[in-house]
Amino acid sequence: MHLSLYSDLDEILRAKEALQRFAVEFKLPPGVAQAAELALDELLTNIVAYGEAGAQPNAIELTFELEADALKILISDAGICFNPFDSRDVPEPESDLSLEQRQLGGHGIQLVKEFIDTYYYQRQGARNVVTLRKLL
Repeated sequence: MHLSLYSDLDEILRAKEALQRFAVEFKLPPGVAQAAELALDELLTNIVAYGEAGAQPNAIELTFELEADALKILISDAGICFNPFDSRDVPEPESDLSLEQRQLGGHGIQLVKEFIDTYYYQRQGARNVVTLRKLL
């Protein structure tokens, strides 16, 4: 399933609804669908909030694929070059500090890393491409 999105917060709901339809159609286990939805929400929110792609058509391209052993999600955006999984760009949150002492940011990406089995980033031309795989 393929979806083209504007870089707009309202589009995140459309993406999550598409994922839910995909999950029902292919009878994905609930835990797989929930983990994928959490990751999708986090990454799309970051793209819209910080990616500077503007609300242009096709700013974000989204693909859901069912592999033999996994759900594969491709997220491509026309924003600034940014690897969400690079600790130089997104430092690991300091979980040993109290909530008052912690820096803001990085916690959503940490959740993506915990809930998704395989994740990686590539820059392809003028686009960021994130690939996620959640084992079935």
